[in-house]
Amino acid sequence: MFVMQFRALHKPGWTDADVKQWEMKMTEVFQGLDIFELDTKNFSDLVKVFAYSQSYVEDEMVRGARIMIPYLSVGFVIMCACSIVSVMSRAYYKHQQNLYKTALAIMACLTPLLACATALAGMFLCGVRFASLLCVVPFLALSIGVDSSYLMIHEWQRVTEQRRESPRRKDSVGERLSEYSLVRRTPLQVLSEVGPAILISCLTNFLADFVGAYFSSPELRLLCIANMLSMVMAFIYQ
Repeated sequence: MFVMQFRALHKPGWTDADVKQWEMKMTEVFQGLDIFELDTKNFSDLVKVFAYSQSYVEDEMVRGARIMIPYLSVGFVIMCACSIVSVMSRAYYKHQQNLYKTALAIMACLTPLLACATALAGMFLCGVRFASLLCVVPFLALSIGVDSSYLMIHEWQRVTEQRRESPRRKDSVGERLSEYSLVRRTPLQVLSEVGPAILISCLTNFLADFVGAYFSSPELRLLCIANMLSMVMAFIYQ
């Protein structure tokens, strides 16, 4: 293996887009080059030229992320199906089944993706440049930020069952059977039970990404910042 570095001077009037276009053209030239084509055709099959540049790597990562979009869609559909089955099964066991549980199960999977979209949109509106590593953020947000939603769903069903089976003495019969009474007081108890756990999990991810953004290279810094903002937005949405 032979490694050769090709260096060129940056012209004063060039922009980042011009540099990227020049690097991509040079990559195309070297990839289509056959250095033994003129004299020794017998050795042309033994030589392969691999051109490497930052623009080429970014383009390949973006292309790979686009190829993974169908797999992400299929995985999201499978995750939603498993979420609906799990949530509806437990709701049926707790005698709390209704059609709204289906939408709740889907939103539990959709919330991390919405948080990721909000975080990336905010970064781009603030003038942050696009990096190829940002294509990984939706996968990270979907795998990390989905667990808090199921904690809240589980706790909501548990608190609802507890209030139905053991109502307070000062409640009237009509208020004990009222769904409005349950909905009015249940969120406070749910947040008091699972809120600290969700907050600690969010702070742990936030601090880990903060340290990574402070000590990492510029490309990894963008990834850590995007993931950090995604976790914060997921916490707010949840």
